[in-house]
Amino acid sequence: MKSTSLSSILLIAAVFLTPVASGSSGPAGSSDPALRNTVRIKLLETFSPTEAAMTAGQYGLAVSESGKSTPRFQIGPGATFRVVRRGSMVQLEAAAGRVNASEVRLEPLGPGEIQVEVQRERRSYAGSLWISAPTSGSALEIVNHVPLEEYVASVVSSEYGLQDLEGSKAMAVVARTYGLRSLLGSGARFDHVDHTGSQVYKGTRSVTPLARQAAHATAGEVLTYNDSLIEAVYSSSSGGHTANNEDVWQSNPHPYLRGKQDPWDGVSPNHRWEVSIESDVLHRALERALGLKLQEVEVAEQGSDGRAIAMGLIPKRGRTRTIPADEFRRIVRSSLGEKSLKSTRFNLEQKRGRYVFKGSGFGHGVGMSQYGAHGMALAGKSYTDVLHFYYSGVRLERRQIEGSALPPAGLLASLPTPGPKAGTGSTDRLAGRFMPGRTARGVAQRAAAPVITATETPEVATARRETSAWISAAPKPASNSGRRRGW
Repeated sequence: MKSTSLSSILLIAAVFLTPVASGSSGPAGSSDPALRNTVRIKLLETFSPTEAAMTAGQYGLAVSESGKSTPRFQIGPGATFRVVRRGSMVQLEAAAGRVNASEVRLEPLGPGEIQVEVQRERRSYAGSLWISAPTSGSALEIVNHVPLEEYVASVVSSEYGLQDLEGSKAMAVVARTYGLRSLLGSGARFDHVDHTGSQVYKGTRSVTPLARQAAHATAGEVLTYNDSLIEAVYSSSSGGHTANNEDVWQSNPHPYLRGKQDPWDGVSPNHRWEVSIESDVLHRALERALGLKLQEVEVAEQGSDGRAIAMGLIPKRGRTRTIPADEFRRIVRSSLGEKSLKSTRFNLEQKRGRYVFKGSGFGHGVGMSQYGAHGMALAGKSYTDVLHFYYSGVRLERRQIEGSALPPAGLLASLPTPGPKAGTGSTDRLAGRFMPGRTARGVAQRAAAPVITATETPEVATARRETSAWISAAPKPASNSGRRRGW
């Protein structure tokens, strides 16, 4: 076998880090379509960044311009640099070089993550970053092309965070299914955002050992119905009864998103709640959003599960207007805070110039209750029990990861490494939002393999020597001073 040169490594990076089309869903078996190995997440959108400070990982980065396959230059390990929007261009300034382009790509050369700091928010990301300056706005668009299972582990940490393995594994399957079903296709620049508009994703720094264990244990597992990935929606707390999707979102009913009594949700701190809002305050919030001078608010329609389906808005003049309860809740939360109206499962009373909402649950209530999953785990139920309880009639499938997915550790970690010697063995916040060859286990185990061992293969040794030589010759870094649809 020929040795692997650094230029070959960069070529491999260009192939493996380029997004690939997602396969269609199908029944379990050897002919199953593989799962896409990379998802594209738009980062830090809520900060509207016009510039960012970044730090390369321990093996450095290759910097490329849009439309060009050959890197312009490399940034050394641990080097800091700035990325700034200049009109319709992205300007990157580093000790190793400078580039102005409509899009800049940062490809890691080895293990480690790229650190990004925007407005004092500091995060780290596996995979590559694609940075552009779209004409539709004035901010930088920073998109992380991240390995699927690294994304899943981060979402589990960011969205679940409770200390039980089975609930975490259920969350991993749900996060993976949701993330893959909602891919936007090759014509889009990204698939998801990193905040509550999709799933909360905070990069590698937030990942806990438990979340990584859950992602590893369920690698490649997804939920399907009639051979298609389901809309794997979830919320923080059902309040004792999950909801039909059409009652919340006025959408076509899904047979796997049926409301049912949920005895497991009692562990939630939001299982029961009460909130009081001054009438004038609530009326002003609705007036700003809808342009109505209101006299009174009432529940116009309520489902059998106790959730408000529609709200009646009685104006001072004219006819009563009816709006979906989910829209009513969104308006109230947008004006008065996320915890002002935790769900639509409430009864409404008026007392001395105030509206009193007596409710249960947190979030839309469709699909899996995260606290309910936690309650089931505490009761000794498995993650498969959790998934089949909250999603009716679904199928849990394990699929391959498409192609040779780049391990979270970086490009050099994907080079061959020797297996363990014979006989040695190996150690194998809930936000409540969201609408709609090789085994996966083998991929996860390979990703966890050490980059360099005491008994290196010739290929790895050559790559290490060439990379070390480049690192020694690279310019030294300058010294440093100094949170989907409807929750």
